[in-house]
Amino acid sequence: MKTFLLPFIAGCFLLISFGSNSQELKGKPDSPNPNKTPSNQLDSLGMKQGLWIEKNGAVEVYYRNNLREGVYRSYSLKSKSLAVFGEYSMGKPVGKWYFFNDEGQLLFTEERIEENTSTIWEREDGVKIKPKFTSYVKMFYPNGNLQAEGQALYEDEIQVDFYKTGIWQYYDRNGILSEKKVEH
Repeated sequence: MKTFLLPFIAGCFLLISFGSNSQELKGKPDSPNPNKTPSNQLDSLGMKQGLWIEKNGAVEVYYRNNLREGVYRSYSLKSKSLAVFGEYSMGKPVGKWYFFNDEGQLLFTEERIEENTSTIWEREDGVKIKPKFTSYVKMFYPNGNLQAEGQALYEDEIQVDFYKTGIWQYYDRNGILSEKKVEH
């Protein structure tokens, strides 16, 4: 049941988000989403407004008064499939974010995204840093079962690199808790 449930939920989010875009858009055939055309409109004050297509068609993001506001979608340049789905409010990521591999399988989710105000991290090379963000991450096996969950720290993009911090829980391939480990 779990194997079916995660793709079903992700599919529902996609249908809702695609259905909410009332503009019919057409774009470059080589972009990850060839049916979209960038609106990329600036208002009279030079601020971004509405839907913007960025990174050669790989990113669809909405703006209000130069701040990201609303649905965010990023596509894989390789497979042209959805890679990241989330939402912004007043320029900050909010809610639950979904990250997929090139085959469309859910890799991990991220929620409770906040600015990191206190945690200092020591990298493997001994340099101490204070990552910009912290969030709660759930990682999944290809079969859809939970693989691990816990708090993460990262600089700009969690899908590039993050540091595990605090208590992490690890699960076997059947989704059964197998280990709790303090990460630092």
